[in-house]
Amino acid sequence: MRRIKGILFFNNGNTFAADENGQQISELQEPWILLYAKFLESKGIDPTQVVIDLPNGDKAEIFRTSEGGLNWNIGGFRSATRESSRGMGEKHT
Repeated sequence: MRRIKGILFFNNGNTFAADENGQQISELQEPWILLYAKFLESKGIDPTQVVIDLPNGDKAEIFRTSEGGLNWNIGGFRSATRESSRGMGEKHT
C-alpha cells in the first residue's frame, strides 16, 4: 500500500486521502459521516434518530437505504422520488 500523506474531510461527509504525490488513495476514503454513524451504532445508538448540526449551520441526516445500508444527506431535503445530490453518499454497511 502507498504511504498516505494527507487527508481532507469535506463538508459533504466525504473524505479524500492522498499519497506523497497528491494522488488519490481510494481504498482509504471512507466517508467520515458514516464512520461516526457506525460508531454510534456500536454504542447502541440508532444514528437515524440523531440530529447532527455542522459548524457551518447545515444539518446532517443519516438514513437507511432500501437495501438496509446507511446513507446521508447534508443541507438538503430527501423525497420519495428524488434525493438531493448535495452531500449524498452511498455506502452500504
